[in-house]
Amino acid sequence: MKSKSLIISLIHDDLINTKLVYSLNNLGLQAGDYTLHISGTVLKLSKIKTTPLRWEQIHDEYLRMTTRVLQIDIQESPRLVYTLAEEIYAFLQRRGKEERIRAGNSCAPQCLLRDNSAYQP
Repeated sequence: MKSKSLIISLIHDDLINTKLVYSLNNLGLQAGDYTLHISGTVLKLSKIKTTPLRWEQIHDEYLRMTTRVLQIDIQESPRLVYTLAEEIYAFLQRRGKEERIRAGNSCAPQCLLRDNSAYQP
């Protein structure tokens, strides 16, 4: 499986898990412990090199985007979940490109830019 398709597949799985956990919570169950935390893995695989603060901001944006799955009826429109996964992947690609440009315009190589692929949120 190529990197792109693997990442999109993981995002799709994260969206399904998000929908499930939120739905169970809405039924009165405390399902927060069933969150798979796939977002960290997705961001690691995206290899976005940036500062820890910017990485957290990108992660928060990712999480906000995943909540859009709550508006999708997965039974009626399963393709929309995959479309949202592709949109989130494109967002991560744009952020990665922006961070590479930002790094190229930075004051010096020692400006604390690093690969956050091992960073745990």
